[in-house]
Amino acid sequence: MAGMGPAMTLAKASNAESRDPLGPSFWFIISMALLVGFITAYPMNWWLVSRHMKHGMVTVRPPGERSAGMQEKGEIVMDHGTKPVSNILLAGMTILSLLILGLGLSIAIAFGGL
Repeated sequence: MAGMGPAMTLAKASNAESRDPLGPSFWFIISMALLVGFITAYPMNWWLVSRHMKHGMVTVRPPGERSAGMQEKGEIVMDHGTKPVSNILLAGMTILSLLILGLGLSIAIAFGGL
């Protein structure tokens, strides 16, 4: 949302036709905002996956193979693997994430009139 909100708000503010969901400009702006949102979220997702705090979308296991974190009922328990995350680092990344979200919302409010 830190990237998608401002991109969509700014684009819609500059194009009056983009507010109609039946028009192509609406869908183009939504698609571009989704791309900006993906680019904005990628670094945080990469960080989370690299520290085994989140699984990647391309995690594919052969049939019948269980990962170290899987239990009998198919539940997945995230283990922190070889890169433990300190509470200070985790708190810092949480604060950074919230600051980036706040920046995105500030841009949307300032320039888009949210």
